[in-house]
Order: sequence, then structure tokens, then C-alpha cells
Amino acid sequence: MGEVDRDFLHIRALQLKVEELESSMYDNLRPGGGGGTSGGMETRVARLENQVDRLSDRVGEVAERLATLNERVGHLPSKSYIDTRLLALLALIAALITFGEKLQALIR
Repeated sequence: MGEVDRDFLHIRALQLKVEELESSMYDNLRPGGGGGTSGGMETRVARLENQVDRLSDRVGEVAERLATLNERVGHLPSKSYIDTRLLALLALIAALITFGEKLQALIR
């Protein structure tokens, strides 16, 4: 057998191996083939859909809580309201200190 014949046989053997690998690859990609990249795909997709549903529910809960917090914050006193009350209280204390003796004299 000549060198050309040996090379031809080697090339043919490699071609057969490539065809076998291609066939194996396509068998694994068919639905229900198992063991390939799509094996158990329905289970994985169902699990992902379940997780997305749970995440969607959680996002809804977060939105409700955020709305509640916004409502509560809306009823908090503003800075100007607190400042006004504080200044009024300080003015009352200053008046009591300033006119304290006169008030005591009036009461007696």
C-alpha cells in the first residue's frame, strides 16, 4: 500500500469520526434527547418561570410598602413647622424669664 493510500484511509477515518460527532451532537440537541444542552430544558424553564413569578410578587409587595411609606412621610411635620414651633417656645421661655418677677408680683 502506497503513501497516498494510507493518507486517503486516514482522511476517510477522520471524516467518519467527524460525521459520528456531528450526529451525536444533533441527537443531543433534539427534544428529550437528554444529556445534551437541551436535556431537562422544560424543567429548567419551569423553575425559572417560578422564580420570576415569585420575584414579581415580591416587587409588588415592595411597591405597596413604598406607597405606604410615601403616605406616612407626607404626614410628617415639615422643617418650617418645627422651626416655627421651636421659635415660639423659645420666645415664651424668654418672656417668662424676662417678666417672671412681674408675673409673680401680679399673682401675689
